[in-house]
Amino acid sequence: MHIGEFAQSIGVSPRQVRYWSIHHVLPDNRDQSGYREYCKEDSKIALRVRDMLSAGLSIEQVQRLSSCLNYERGVCLRERAELKAKAEDIEQQIQQLTVTKSIIEEVLRNAPIIQAPES
Repeated sequence: MHIGEFAQSIGVSPRQVRYWSIHHVLPDNRDQSGYREYCKEDSKIALRVRDMLSAGLSIEQVQRLSSCLNYERGVCLRERAELKAKAEDIEQQIQQLTVTKSIIEEVLRNAPIIQAPES
């Protein structure tokens, strides 16, 4: 399938797909006319790229972890260590956000409502 159809099928823009291809986290297969062409297997990889970027990894980190995008084949120790470190970072962020959310909820429950001064 061509880039527009492929991008729509995974819920991203064609521009994002081009960017990922340029950075070698997606294959850059071309048809005889030079148009990018993608298959079902590429969809699985693209969804993992999207999810890793959404989780806060940079495109450079995703590049380094490119074998993890098709992890059914296996993942080396270095990549496992980097993924584990990122998972720990995410867990710490979740804990910090949970504390912040609790503070906000406490303020909403207990603080009286006042009128803002007029300017």
